[in-house]
Amino acid sequence: MRVFEKALEFTKRVEDQSGGGVFGGCSAGGGGGSGGGHLAFLLCRILREIACLLNTFLLSHLWKKPSFVRRAFTLVELLVVIAIIGVLIALLLPAVQAAREAARRMQCANNMKQIGLAMYNYHDAYNATPAGFTRQGFLWSGAILPYIEQQNLFSTLVFDWNDEKKGGFRYNTSGNVIASANDEPIANVKACMTFLSAYFCPTCPIERNLPRSYNNIWNRAVACYRANAGSNIGNDNVRTLWTGGNYTVDGVVTPTSEMVSLSGCQGPRKTSGPWKYGNPNGLFFGERWLNFGAVSDGLSNTVLVGESAPDPDFTKDSQGMDMFSVGGNQWWGWDPSNENTVDTPTEFSEGLGSGLIQLNAYFLTPNIHGTFLEVAFGSYHPNVANFTLGDGSVQYVSNTINIQAYRAMHSRNGGETGSF
Repeated sequence: MRVFEKALEFTKRVEDQSGGGVFGGCSAGGGGGSGGGHLAFLLCRILREIACLLNTFLLSHLWKKPSFVRRAFTLVELLVVIAIIGVLIALLLPAVQAAREAARRMQCANNMKQIGLAMYNYHDAYNATPAGFTRQGFLWSGAILPYIEQQNLFSTLVFDWNDEKKGGFRYNTSGNVIASANDEPIANVKACMTFLSAYFCPTCPIERNLPRSYNNIWNRAVACYRANAGSNIGNDNVRTLWTGGNYTVDGVVTPTSEMVSLSGCQGPRKTSGPWKYGNPNGLFFGERWLNFGAVSDGLSNTVLVGESAPDPDFTKDSQGMDMFSVGGNQWWGWDPSNENTVDTPTEFSEGLGSGLIQLNAYFLTPNIHGTFLEVAFGSYHPNVANFTLGDGSVQYVSNTINIQAYRAMHSRNGGETGSF
């Protein structure tokens, strides 16, 4: 502290002497001494002020303050505190976001666990899994409604195989195709408009109900989970199958001639019938109710249901990422016994997915053909997707999984060894 007291005394002495010629120099220069004296005076005043500020700061922070001194926060201190808080927020925010995403992913896994249990309860009741879809338009997700605590909704459904205006999914109560949001829909359409949290991933950023018409259904409820149709599924139907010849991922080449469509028809592309019915190697496809005994690869190694990343506003090559539940109106009349019409319906990918296409292809390889994108499994979770296996467990699968191992998960009888 004495150093600053000496500095103050020195600057005061310099101020007093600055007008007496100490810094004035020779006056013969015609006033130069006066200019030098003023400059020295100003310089000393500045130094004195700096010394006073430093002395005050040290008194306040390094030495014990007198009991009568009261200070508030200075602007510098306030800015430092704000900066520290900002740095802490910047460090903590990613951790908070990661924790929230972990909670959402856990909730998603719980949804899929409940779906797996519902599949088992259905199997216990009927000695088979539900069909992927029926010619009336019902999906597997509609069949298991009583087993996810939605018996009341299931009771409203109309199973009329002969009259689409009553048992289909696109008519109003007057018997006309739904044309506006003001039309009163039949019960099956209302069920498609009912949001079911058990079928929706909390991480999904898409609206829960689409505020418009989608395939003649207004305010249709979005779903995030699709059943496994197999590892040889290339698209909805062979009429729109890609004509590029092959699908290649991780160096593995799959000709379209070896692909089967969700309609059940064998590739390659064929725009008119008759069509050859193929053999989807998953558990869920058109009007096939399979017993768990058909899963020779082992239930713990085979996928029942996988996550999907819906985006109904996205289209590529006239194909959309539309995923819904309960049922739909674009495969009424599907009949595997009629080779001339079996491939005519479309949009089976609303409820069924394929393990042939790379996981999360929608994000990782968006340049591939749209017919491949729409059947691929994926999710909005960073780098992973949830899958329910045949033993009821739920596993996180990374985007980097080997394509051969990934496909093995989706075939029920491929004879692959090991587990993923």
